[in-house]
Amino acid sequence: MTGGVDWLTVTCADRFRIEKAQELAFALTAVELSMGMYGKPWHQSGYDGFACGHVQYGERTDGCIVRFGSILAQAHWRRLYELADHVTRIDLQATFCMDEEANVVVHRHYKELARAQKKSRRPPKLSRLQEHGGGYTVYTGRKISDVFGRIYNKGAQTKLLQDHGCVRYEVQFNGERARGVASDIVMRSLTNASLAATSLSFFAGRGVCLGKLPEQCSPYVFVKTSYPRRSNTDVDGSLKWLAACVGPTVSRLLNSGYLQEVQSALKLHVVQ
Repeated sequence: MTGGVDWLTVTCADRFRIEKAQELAFALTAVELSMGMYGKPWHQSGYDGFACGHVQYGERTDGCIVRFGSILAQAHWRRLYELADHVTRIDLQATFCMDEEANVVVHRHYKELARAQKKSRRPPKLSRLQEHGGGYTVYTGRKISDVFGRIYNKGAQTKLLQDHGCVRYEVQFNGERARGVASDIVMRSLTNASLAATSLSFFAGRGVCLGKLPEQCSPYVFVKTSYPRRSNTDVDGSLKWLAACVGPTVSRLLNSGYLQEVQSALKLHVVQ
């Protein structure tokens, strides 16, 4: 049925970016209010602000945080990404209308993940939640880790007629991995079919049998979901640490005539 970005969280520190992100968040909040949503105070990680429908916005002394979810993320995540100084979370999803009852499919996937766990030396955490209202969700991994997956009965979650009988496959990327995933999607202009296929690939890699579902995402290419290469900022920080903490000791030893010993300790073959 659908596929693409289902959630985006960004932070902004630059004054210009903060103003533009605020304008976008406020404009979409007005849309949510016009659709009958209610606003309420929202606080997290030192940010103070509000939540309204699928928008969350907060500020603190060093900048702001903006979150878009669901249909707002699907439609506007690229605009928000362009304003971000940092991406801290991005979710990719694939949703399908099943021939079988949705909870039956979700439960079968739970048993597949459980069987795969027994074969793994370091299996990811596996859990499930069955709700009295008919909902059924399976979780693989930890929510605070760099990647976390969930499969659930979409119709039971939304109670909407168009979602009845649908199962959603959703992958959440956090931190450095979220930044790399978002960057790759934008740089290569990847389609929603590719994002859906990437979500399915994650679960297939953990032992879920998807049958012909990936064929419905064709044509597609996979998003690069591995860790991005270390940024220049990280390199600069390492060099500054070397200069401040290691440099004085090395200089003192060299001045005392311990060149070979320093080379051996630092595993250096050539010293300019």
